[in-house]
Amino acid sequence: MDDLIQNLAETLVFIREHGPVITPEEIERRKFYPRDERGYAIWEDGFTPQMETQTLRPLYRSEKLRQAAGKVSGGGLPDSLTVGNFPDFLQARRALLSQPILTADLNWAKQELQRPRSMLAFALDATFLDGSLAEVSFGYINGYDLPPWDTWVALQYTTGNRWNENILISWVPEWGGDLIDETIWKSTEGCFTWLKFEGEQLIPRGWQECWQD
Repeated sequence: MDDLIQNLAETLVFIREHGPVITPEEIERRKFYPRDERGYAIWEDGFTPQMETQTLRPLYRSEKLRQAAGKVSGGGLPDSLTVGNFPDFLQARRALLSQPILTADLNWAKQELQRPRSMLAFALDATFLDGSLAEVSFGYINGYDLPPWDTWVALQYTTGNRWNENILISWVPEWGGDLIDETIWKSTEGCFTWLKFEGEQLIPRGWQECWQD
């Protein structure tokens, strides 16, 4: 758990220092586009889905980490997620921080772990790679079902679940909770679950289940 807290602290500080290209307010505005029967946005006149995806793609996908993230995900493909390369990704992000992680940063990470809808797990073996979740999430989740790499906290190989699988754990900002809940609900693969912090452990809330208190 200490490693997870350290990784999360570095995630939060990196995002604080390098920031998203798109503001949370802009994401909120886009969430209220009218939807068709599939749940996809009905775009404004003169605005295409391709333009929307291109606009949102930079969100939490910093150019400074693109190369390191590509070595983990094979350029974005989840079927080539490499656990062995993940420490190199963490090191690359750590090297971009302006100062070492402080006690206040670790306390911030602990608070985030306990916040509802802050930690998301992605099971790569469950994804269909159909790109639908990119539409539903307005590009926050990409066409390969991967959350943005700036938010990655851990990549672990686990046994004893539905599969023996790689699980990618990422942080979700507070403003993104409803957006990810909708993404989880509309995912036919069941490849996402929220994680809840209980008894010094992160416990899955349920694959393809929205957060419910």
